[in-house]
Amino acid sequence: METPQPPNPQELTQNVSQWLQEISQLKQQLEEAQTAIAQAQQQGEHWRLLYNREAEQHRQDVQRGQERIAELEARVQERRSPPMGSEDERRRQRQESLDGLDISELQHQVLDLSLERDRLLGQVQTLEEALEGEQHNHQKTRTELTGALADAISLLSKAKGTPPSAS
Repeated sequence: METPQPPNPQELTQNVSQWLQEISQLKQQLEEAQTAIAQAQQQGEHWRLLYNREAEQHRQDVQRGQERIAELEARVQERRSPPMGSEDERRRQRQESLDGLDISELQHQVLDLSLERDRLLGQVQTLEEALEGEQHNHQKTRTELTGALADAISLLSKAKGTPPSAS
């Protein structure tokens, strides 16, 4: 039977040295991965803040637009609907306001009222178009920020070594 030979001290030193070097490299890789994760988390938080800020701005813009449209619709409805009181009373009041006017003054008032109506209808149309544009821009921004957030989450997932969740 052979007696086992004692390990070569030089060989043991070389093996230990190699293991220590590998451990050092693994520690460095771990530190780099942790730094990458922290950066990805920071970037994700940054995009979340941007998205939330933009979404809040668009919500406020839409709310202001809706309030303005409601105001204008109320004014248009106010002009369309007859004032309170009986029809005879309204007729009498209008007749009194028209009694002292000649035909040219009446024509002038009709023209002014027609132009004012057209101007108000144009404002309503402009506001409706602006609201549609804002809604389109909001959707576009939302899509872009959602994509950027998904990219950040994907990078974070890769850095952690886990597959991204399907949300």
